[in-house]
Amino acid sequence: MHRLQISAELIPDPKNGGYTVYCPEFDIMTQGDDPDQAITNLKEALRGYIKVVGIKQAFKEYRHPIRELVEIAI
Repeated sequence: MHRLQISAELIPDPKNGGYTVYCPEFDIMTQGDDPDQAITNLKEALRGYIKVVGIKQAFKEYRHPIRELVEIAI
């Protein structure tokens, strides 16, 4: 069994409710009614993706995101 750490960027939807969750390492996005469901759905989506492309190809496509906080004046 392989273990993989990914980022889960949760974005609340104040208008419609629920959450969008994004994984920048694999450019996968999904959603859920609450943070836990959104993360569960992301894990399921990533497992499905890896089943389709294969573990070796998935690791080749894994991207290490670079995150920086950027301040702007408005």
